[in-house]
Amino acid sequence: MTEVNSESVTKPLDPSKKVKDPRRVEAGKRLAKISQQAKAAKKARAEENLKAGVRESCMTENDGGWISVDKLCLVLGVGIGLGSLYLTWRRDEKNPAKQVDEIVGDNVNGDVEKDPPKEPFDDLFD
Repeated sequence: MTEVNSESVTKPLDPSKKVKDPRRVEAGKRLAKISQQAKAAKKARAEENLKAGVRESCMTENDGGWISVDKLCLVLGVGIGLGSLYLTWRRDEKNPAKQVDEIVGDNVNGDVEKDPPKEPFDDLFD
Protein backbone atom coordinates (compact mmCIF):
# COMPACT_ATOMS: atom_id res chain seq x y z
CA MET A 1 0.00 0.00 0.00
CA THR A 2 0.95 3.56 -0.38
CA GLU A 3 2.21 5.37 2.53
CA VAL A 4 0.64 8.74 3.38
CA ASN A 5 2.97 11.39 4.53
CA SER A 6 1.57 12.72 7.79
CA GLU A 7 3.10 16.14 7.24
CA SER A 8 1.30 16.70 3.93
CA VAL A 9 -2.15 16.08 5.39
CA THR A 10 -3.66 19.27 6.68
CA LYS A 11 -5.90 19.22 9.63
CA PRO A 12 -8.97 21.44 9.69
CA LEU A 13 -8.74 24.42 11.97
CA ASP A 14 -10.45 24.14 15.28
CA PRO A 15 -13.63 26.31 15.12
CA SER A 16 -13.02 27.62 18.62
CA LYS A 17 -9.63 28.98 17.59
CA LYS A 18 -10.88 30.59 14.34
CA VAL A 19 -10.29 34.35 14.34
CA LYS A 20 -12.92 36.57 12.69
CA ASP A 21 -11.92 39.59 10.72
CA PRO A 22 -13.49 42.65 12.43
CA ARG A 23 -13.93 44.49 9.12
CA ARG A 24 -15.95 41.62 7.70
CA VAL A 25 -18.06 41.41 10.84
CA GLU A 26 -18.78 45.13 10.67
CA ALA A 27 -19.66 44.91 6.97
CA GLY A 28 -22.00 42.00 7.67
CA LYS A 29 -23.80 43.96 10.38
CA ARG A 30 -24.14 46.94 8.06
CA LEU A 31 -25.56 44.76 5.28
CA ALA A 32 -28.03 43.17 7.70
CA LYS A 33 -29.23 46.59 8.80
CA ILE A 34 -29.61 47.79 5.19
CA SER A 35 -31.52 44.64 4.17
CA GLN A 36 -33.88 45.00 7.14
CA GLN A 37 -34.62 48.61 6.15
CA ALA A 38 -35.16 47.56 2.54
CA LYS A 39 -37.57 44.81 3.59
CA ALA A 40 -39.53 47.24 5.78
CA ALA A 41 -39.73 49.79 2.95
CA LYS A 42 -40.81 47.12 0.48
CA LYS A 43 -43.52 45.92 2.86
CA ALA A 44 -44.77 49.49 3.37
CA ARG A 45 -44.91 50.07 -0.42
CA ALA A 46 -46.77 46.80 -0.93
CA GLU A 47 -49.34 47.73 1.71
CA GLU A 48 -49.80 51.21 0.18
CA ASN A 49 -50.23 49.71 -3.31
CA LEU A 50 -52.72 47.23 -1.90
CA LYS A 51 -54.71 50.02 -0.26
CA ALA A 52 -54.68 52.03 -3.49
CA GLY A 53 -55.73 48.98 -5.49
CA VAL A 54 -58.61 48.22 -3.15
CA ARG A 55 -59.72 51.85 -3.23
CA GLU A 56 -59.56 51.89 -7.02
CA SER A 57 -61.48 48.64 -7.37
CA CYS A 58 -64.19 49.96 -5.04
CA MET A 59 -64.56 53.10 -7.14
CA THR A 60 -64.64 51.42 -10.53
CA GLU A 61 -66.47 48.17 -10.00
CA ASN A 62 -68.64 46.42 -7.47
CA ASP A 63 -68.15 42.68 -7.44
CA GLY A 64 -71.48 42.05 -5.72
CA GLY A 65 -73.74 44.30 -7.82
CA TRP A 66 -74.67 44.64 -11.46
CA ILE A 67 -74.02 48.38 -11.65
CA SER A 68 -70.77 50.25 -11.27
CA VAL A 69 -69.85 53.92 -11.15
CA ASP A 70 -68.86 53.89 -14.83
CA LYS A 71 -72.14 52.31 -15.89
CA LEU A 72 -74.11 54.74 -13.75
CA CYS A 73 -72.37 57.75 -15.33
CA LEU A 74 -72.98 56.34 -18.80
CA VAL A 75 -76.69 55.81 -18.15
CA LEU A 76 -77.09 59.30 -16.67
CA GLY A 77 -75.29 60.91 -19.61
CA VAL A 78 -77.41 59.09 -22.17
CA GLY A 79 -80.58 59.96 -20.23
CA ILE A 80 -79.73 63.66 -20.08
CA GLY A 81 -78.89 63.70 -23.79
CA LEU A 82 -82.12 62.00 -24.79
CA GLY A 83 -84.12 64.28 -22.48
CA SER A 84 -82.66 67.41 -24.01
CA LEU A 85 -83.38 66.11 -27.53
CA TYR A 86 -86.98 65.36 -26.55
CA LEU A 87 -87.52 68.81 -25.04
CA THR A 88 -86.05 70.49 -28.12
CA TRP A 89 -88.32 68.43 -30.37
CA ARG A 90 -91.41 69.26 -28.30
CA ARG A 91 -90.61 72.99 -28.34
CA ASP A 92 -90.15 72.99 -32.12
CA GLU A 93 -93.36 71.00 -32.57
CA LYS A 94 -95.41 73.63 -30.70
CA ASN A 95 -94.27 76.56 -32.93
CA PRO A 96 -93.90 75.28 -36.52
CA ALA A 97 -95.22 78.49 -38.17
CA LYS A 98 -92.74 80.71 -36.40
CA GLN A 99 -89.85 78.58 -37.60
CA VAL A 100 -91.02 78.74 -41.25
CA ASP A 101 -91.44 82.56 -41.04
CA GLU A 102 -87.91 82.95 -39.76
CA ILE A 103 -86.46 80.92 -42.59
CA VAL A 104 -88.53 82.66 -45.30
CA GLY A 105 -88.20 86.12 -43.73
CA ASP A 106 -84.43 86.17 -44.01
CA ASN A 107 -84.28 86.01 -47.81
CA VAL A 108 -87.49 87.84 -48.81
CA ASN A 109 -85.73 90.99 -50.01
CA GLY A 110 -82.93 89.12 -51.69
CA ASP A 111 -80.35 91.35 -50.05
CA VAL A 112 -77.31 89.40 -49.18
CA GLU A 113 -74.64 91.00 -47.10
CA LYS A 114 -71.21 90.54 -48.56
CA ASP A 115 -68.03 90.52 -46.60
CA PRO A 116 -65.85 93.59 -47.07
CA PRO A 117 -62.94 93.10 -49.44
CA LYS A 118 -60.00 91.52 -47.71
CA GLU A 119 -56.72 93.35 -47.54
CA PRO A 120 -53.44 91.58 -48.12
CA PHE A 121 -51.44 90.99 -44.96
CA ASP A 122 -47.95 90.74 -46.35
CA ASP A 123 -46.43 93.35 -44.02
CA LEU A 124 -47.64 92.02 -40.69
CA PHE A 125 -44.17 91.52 -39.20
CA ASP A 126 -42.37 94.57 -40.52
